[in-house]
Amino acid sequence: GTPKVARSANRKIEIYFLNQVKPLLENNPTSSQADQAIAILTEMEEYIEASADEYFYMAMAYNIKGDYAQAVAMADKALGMGRISRADQSKINFIKGEALMKSGDNEAARATFALVTTGAFRPSAEYELCNLGVRDKCQKGN
Repeated sequence: GTPKVARSANRKIEIYFLNQVKPLLENNPTSSQADQAIAILTEMEEYIEASADEYFYMAMAYNIKGDYAQAVAMADKALGMGRISRADQSKINFIKGEALMKSGDNEAARATFALVTTGAFRPSAEYELCNLGVRDKCQKGN
């Protein structure tokens, strides 16, 4: 009984905070919106243990702010959480790949984008791989 109730309560708390964060990071967010998202996610840690989702959104926010080293660090924390789906691994690796590319580490970016094998981020990763010179990832029109 009790562990199940605790897990359910923790998930509800996480959803409450993530529902505040998601709109801040959509549709060309500003650095100020990224700061708001980081503040909300940091507050969430006062109530529940960190999750892969939290670190994913932290990585997104730091990417928006141009703090690429911190974005990579948050993505690595998310990937290190264990028991995350392949689709989640792909979206986290996409954000990490973006940070690596924007910081000028094209070799690491290529390796990271190559790990985006499934989900909604795959076409974008293949587009970036094409731009980074991986010719077999180029579609007609890229």
